Amino acid sequence: MRFSCWFAWTTAAWSAVMLVGNAGCTSPSGGGDRAGLRPTGQAASRLLRSADLTAVRPVAERVFRQHFRIDPAASTPSVLVSRPQELGPQEQPERIRDVLRPSANRHRQLAELQLLQEGPDVRIRCRVETQRLDTTERATFAGTRGDDRPTETPIDRYGAASSDPHQEWVSVGRDKNLEQEILAAIQRELAGATQPGG
Repeated sequence: MRFSCWFAWTTAAWSAVMLVGNAGCTSPSGGGDRAGLRPTGQAASRLLRSADLTAVRPVAERVFRQHFRIDPAASTPSVLVSRPQELGPQEQPERIRDVLRPSANRHRQLAELQLLQEGPDVRIRCRVETQRLDTTERATFAGTRGDDRPTETPIDRYGAASSDPHQEWVSVGRDKNLEQEILAAIQRELAGATQPGG
């Protein structure tokens, strides 16, 4: 009798643990983090009056391609997602930490252009996120573990020979100027196409 009670209590406890664990591990549906660009409501937006999505889409794609390469696997008919595009030294944002460091961090940009039909109008939303590669900082403090004995094996060390480069891209903000530039170019091209003789 005592064993039966203990077995029943143990089974109930394990069932509760499994239910809680499964609830915490459930991932949301959808594409998730496309090309490293985290979903967010912050983006530049414009409303195109009396526009049709089928007419706006090719113009928006043409303008978007002037700045970024499109990732076809992550894009949909209404959302264009770019591939990561690394910035050159002259394009990288200047910060004190980068100026003082002998070798500046690498930067890249990811972009997303969303087209939404809202009744007779089309809303276009553009987000351009700038990211910094934090390999330098991680490599600098990698050996700081409170133990000065050399314990790293060659496979653990940072460098080109490592199988895992330990790359970690972190967001440093949006390129709002480029977002507005892309939206303005789309609006100009559409306005030109609707002009008489255009």
